[in-house]
Amino acid sequence: MENATLEEGWESQAFDQVCALGIISAWLMYPTLVQYLLGLVRCRHLDSGGHVYLMADMSIKCNDATHGAWLFLLFLFGIIYILGIPLVLLSILSSEGENFNTVGMRYRVGFLYKGQDVDRAWWWELIVFVRKMVLAGIVVLFSDSPLYGAYLSVWLLEACFVIHLLADPYDNDRQNRLEVYGLIAAIVTINCGILYIDGAEGHSANLLTVCVFAIHLGMWALLVKSLLEEYAAEGRTAMIARAQHDIQLEENVADELEQARLDTSINAEKMEKLAALRSMAGARMPFADNDLLEHIQTGSVPDVRGDHTSLSEKLKEMRAAWKERHDADINGQSKFLADEAHRGQKFLSAAEKWRRRQQHNENDNGTEHADIQQNNEIGSTQTGDQRPWRERMKDRTTSAT
Repeated sequence: MENATLEEGWESQAFDQVCALGIISAWLMYPTLVQYLLGLVRCRHLDSGGHVYLMADMSIKCNDATHGAWLFLLFLFGIIYILGIPLVLLSILSSEGENFNTVGMRYRVGFLYKGQDVDRAWWWELIVFVRKMVLAGIVVLFSDSPLYGAYLSVWLLEACFVIHLLADPYDNDRQNRLEVYGLIAAIVTINCGILYIDGAEGHSANLLTVCVFAIHLGMWALLVKSLLEEYAAEGRTAMIARAQHDIQLEENVADELEQARLDTSINAEKMEKLAALRSMAGARMPFADNDLLEHIQTGSVPDVRGDHTSLSEKLKEMRAAWKERHDADINGQSKFLADEAHRGQKFLSAAEKWRRRQQHNENDNGTEHADIQQNNEIGSTQTGDQRPWRERMKDRTTSAT
């Protein structure tokens, strides 16, 4: 757990502080809660009579209705506290997720896993709770037989010592060493107590006392030393994490600036290339665009030839469609779109327009000639004169003068 990550702008809130304080308080109060709850089952037989009384309250007789109510409360609070506290703490730890290196998670629930190898020994904190519960039960239930209780405690600590050596639950030597020395100190202390119970006196008792005090003073010194080293390691880790964060931020800014510069350069290069293509290709063609011009310059010969063939086929199709439309217009069968009906003459050529105008004039002249001939025939019929109309009009004019 040496690799902490820095969360930008993270600050502890009231929820974070309450969560951290509640976890630490529950962890520290757990042995005391187990001890007082198990005290409800400890009874003693008094010499004054045949009654058995509860050690926690000598006014209550064991095995009666009142004591039965207390046993029910023991069962209820045993589920809530003895089993509930470890399960609740582990559920809180699992609900935080697997990103154990974030500052927020280390602040809230780091007391439960900091220093442990969570990938390999995530279950170690449960072993610690079981050890506390069993030791507290031995102390309470075997208070009248201290020798038996001491032997059971030693066997339990030795089993935990072996499990620790096999599991190696911590990820650095400092914390492993502190745990090993703590278990050894507890084992030695209980063995010294066994020797006291067996009747050690005089210099032996003094030697055992000095040994116990020396062991505990040494453990306190090792604890203080380990705490200072842990604080220093966390300070270095936080400083390295902040430096890495600053470096990453600088790299991100540099990458953004470089990308912006590269985009500007690419845009400028594209504009220069476009200007060169336009100057090379001249004015924009009806069926060409910038992409086509660029493809003509940069494309391979087969690709350009294929595009040219495709454009030629399209041009042939357009010419054929135009010719078909032109022929239909000449035959008087022109068809226009709805929006072109009012300007149908737009598609007539100049020669066609002249030809239609001449045909219209000939039709007008033919009509006038037919009228004149009809008048001549009428006049001839009336007078019997078969001369042309002009000659008859000339004679009339002469005779009138």
